[in-house]
Amino acid sequence: MNLAGILDERASEAPDQPAIIERDAITSFAALLARAAGVADGLRAAGIAAGDRVVVLAPMSAALYAGLLGAWRIGATVVAVDPGAGAAQSARVLERTAPRALLATAPALWLRWRHAALRRIPLALRLGGGFSLRKRLDLPGTPQAPCDVDPSHPALLTATSGSTGEPKIAVRSHGLLLAQHRAIAAALDSRPGAVSLATLAIFALSDLASGQTVLVPDADLRRPGAIDPGPVLRQIARHRPDVVVASPAFLDRLLPGDLSPLTRIFTGGAPVFPALLDRLAAAAPAARVCALYGSTEAEPIAHIDHVSLGEATRQAISTGGGLPAGTAVPEVDCRILRRDDGDCATDEPGEICVAGNHVIPGYLDGVGDAEHKLPRDGRIYHRTGDCGRRDAAGRLWLLGRQAAVVRDGKGVLFPFAVEAAAMTVPGVRRCALLALDGARLLAVEAESGVDPLPALRPALAWARLDRLVPCRIPVDRRHNAKVDYPALRRMLEA
Repeated sequence: MNLAGILDERASEAPDQPAIIERDAITSFAALLARAAGVADGLRAAGIAAGDRVVVLAPMSAALYAGLLGAWRIGATVVAVDPGAGAAQSARVLERTAPRALLATAPALWLRWRHAALRRIPLALRLGGGFSLRKRLDLPGTPQAPCDVDPSHPALLTATSGSTGEPKIAVRSHGLLLAQHRAIAAALDSRPGAVSLATLAIFALSDLASGQTVLVPDADLRRPGAIDPGPVLRQIARHRPDVVVASPAFLDRLLPGDLSPLTRIFTGGAPVFPALLDRLAAAAPAARVCALYGSTEAEPIAHIDHVSLGEATRQAISTGGGLPAGTAVPEVDCRILRRDDGDCATDEPGEICVAGNHVIPGYLDGVGDAEHKLPRDGRIYHRTGDCGRRDAAGRLWLLGRQAAVVRDGKGVLFPFAVEAAAMTVPGVRRCALLALDGARLLAVEAESGVDPLPALRPALAWARLDRLVPCRIPVDRRHNAKVDYPALRRMLEA
């Protein structure tokens, strides 16, 4: 098998259908296949062979997917480097993976002069247009059949962490990526011929495999929480996409714009609170609005539709029940485990652990496996590090990261139990629970011109908090939507 063969099928079925739309540039499925074939030819000519590692450094674009699929056609393993993760982590990832070639757009090639880790890659090759002295690699070529590889052959290496230590590098095989595509396509109800406003690279890849057109947002996706919404809203009005998959921060920037052309809205990659789903449903009344739960190692795990957030569910959220994530997708075996790895009873909190064909079974060189992988009953479960519970209806509820749970003389307090409840109070933009100097503290970032603290105190009386602290809360670099608890702690301690 070879995952790149799916592109051959799509180009055969609908050669003239747009595969990728970037501003005014349209690349058909046939043209994308020809560009991927050109990359494959260029890599072979440069001496790159099956099993070699290749860095593809490009923003979401036709160039990115031509490079990715071209490398897979010859059996090369693609190393993904996230520029938003910072130079130090990128350097560690490159040192760990030792790639033989760099495929990059012209602007990205200039980064080699600033970063020694990129200069140490033996071969640098150019993707796409722009000024560069290097010959462009993704010019149209004549497709040859993709080389046959075993389903376990590594296709993609991605770093999952490393901001405070050695990065873990997830290994996705061709077989695992195919299983992931099928799970994503089922969860998102992907349909050939539909247009998808795609902001996340792995979901855009699944869109292409499903025969959907990828509309690349006219925005800087490195900072989804700071995009200019105007150009994206004009794209929605002009191209009328059927579906969007994006982080909460990206979608929040589009509101209160007109999202009525959309029929499906999916958001995830960070906690998704009911208030955002309410606002999205108001902006796109005919759309299915859905929150996704997953992780780099297991995407997707569960999802919940806005219409299922009834009064009983909202009441449970406001009284400390946590954040509902919905029902686990059928492709995943989801278990809630106690500290002794025994299965939790209904509503008993524990760690969310998952297994399945689309769940990454291990990290590169085994670094991180001992802490995050659990062999059990003949399967390998991924420890998500998330606390959760399962209610009597079988729905998954998120309670927050294990590392952020507060344990003190008053008992155990789960972060999402408090944060989800606080987010139901008008005027709260973002909040975070942590223990500081023996006190239960809730940091609160308010909406502009609003003071929600007087309403928060009685609403959260059950949590027995010691302090409410108004402040600006730092968030993660990738999605701009997850609380950066270590940075918040450092800020408050200072």
